[in-house]
Amino acid sequence: MTVVWQSLAMLHYLWLLPAVLLLLLYAGYRRRQALLRFAEYGMLERLTAQLSLARRRWKYALLLLALAWTLKNPNVSTTITGAPALRIVR
Repeated sequence: MTVVWQSLAMLHYLWLLPAVLLLLLYAGYRRRQALLRFAEYGMLERLTAQLSLARRRWKYALLLLALAWTLKNPNVSTTITGAPALRIVR
């Protein structure tokens, strides 16, 4: 597998990843504060019992990974050598 960088200047955009992470953390904090304003703590636990914090964290991690992959902008090519070509004739 060969990775060819389209533009090295695009690597500077990787500095956006910590900013996006901080934005996601702040959004989680604001979400929690809004929920606390909506209901008291005992009721809040019952309302959010089915919500998974681990699932949300995985979603954010995959989002950051996809953003990092997109920002680095590689041109990946794979070549298979030595394999005979298949010809299908009808």
